Amino acid sequence: LFYKPRRYLIKEFYNFLPIHANNENMTFIEIGCGYGCSIFPLLSYFNKSCKIIACDYSKNALDILKMNDIYINSKLDIIPLLWDVTAEISDVLVCKCDVLLSVFVLSSIHPNLHQKSFYNIYNCLKPGGLFLFRDYAVYDMTMFRHKIRYDKALFRRDDGTLVYYFDKESFISLVTLIGFQIIELDYATVINRNRNNKKVMNRIFLHAVLKKN
Repeated sequence: LFYKPRRYLIKEFYNFLPIHANNENMTFIEIGCGYGCSIFPLLSYFNKSCKIIACDYSKNALDILKMNDIYINSKLDIIPLLWDVTAEISDVLVCKCDVLLSVFVLSSIHPNLHQKSFYNIYNCLKPGGLFLFRDYAVYDMTMFRHKIRYDKALFRRDDGTLVYYFDKESFISLVTLIGFQIIELDYATVINRNRNNKKVMNRIFLHAVLKKN
């Protein structure tokens, strides 16, 4: 896989994932699932009656996901779905989801489309459903590496893709406008140390758990 398995997600969202005895027959959706680096590390913890919908806008990513041995051998009901969160919401998803996960996805979308994207996510959830969010935050070390800057928090990477860095204040304004209730919201600071060159890397992410009223 291009990205390392995100095994830390079970710790970050332990109380909200469908992994507990009372979480039977729940539907879990991941948007921007890519090759499965977020969903695959979670599967072994999930309640066996859980239905999983893995969404991505890239058919190639979904094809690679379906070739993974974890997907092939899983006894869980996993449905790969081609869907762009900025497009019209699929009927397959409307009010179908108990828990929805987005990890480093919405930062790659132009902020002009954030309201549409968050609105689609809101409409995927059942009443009382949870949205689990983790993405890049302002002052993350990578923010200062980009050569092309479009706005105070919007940059272009060297490969031409966009990256947006979220801050709590604008995030609160957006999600409350959509209608979400904020359960958890905070900056997550991670200090990585490179053992070879002794460099310290200060990473800052925005962590949130939102609930559909």
